[in-house]
Amino acid sequence: MRRLAEAPPTRGTEVAGEDARVILLSLRRVHFPVDSSTLTEASREALAEVAGKLRDSRSLELVVQGHADERGATEYNLGLGERRSRTVADYLTRLGVEPSRLGIVSLGEEQPLAGGHDRESWAANRRVDFVLLRGDVQLVLEDGVRVTDDGRPLR
Repeated sequence: MRRLAEAPPTRGTEVAGEDARVILLSLRRVHFPVDSSTLTEASREALAEVAGKLRDSRSLELVVQGHADERGATEYNLGLGERRSRTVADYLTRLGVEPSRLGIVSLGEEQPLAGGHDRESWAANRRVDFVLLRGDVQLVLEDGVRVTDDGRPLR
C-alpha cells in the first residue's frame, strides 16, 4: 500500500466503439461515526464485496480516499481522513487484496459529498471513496450505509 501525496487526476470520459465492452465495477462508499476510523458492521460487509471484486480483477488498482466532515480543524481532519483510508486499505489487505494495488490519500474536509451543515450532510461526508488508478473498467460508486455521530445507521 502506498500513501499518495495528492489525489489522482480525474479522467475524461471516452465513448466506446461498437466492439468495445464496458465493464462496470460498482463499489459502495464506507461511512464512519464522528471522530472515528473504526469500521461499522455495514462497512465490513461492503468491503468484503469490494475485496471479492478486486481479487477477481487483478489488473485494477484503486486509490482509497479518506474524508471528514467540516467539524474539526483542517489538520485534524486530514489526519482523520488518512486514518480512515488506511483502515479501509488494511482491511482489504486482510481480505486478500495485494497492498501494492491500493494507494491511500486524505482529502480531509476539502471535497464534501454534501454541502449542508447538518447531521445528514455530516454523515454523508464522513466517508471513504474509491478512485480507479489503473484498470479497464468504469468505476461506479454507490452510497453505503450512512451512520450517526455515534455509529448507528442513519435513518
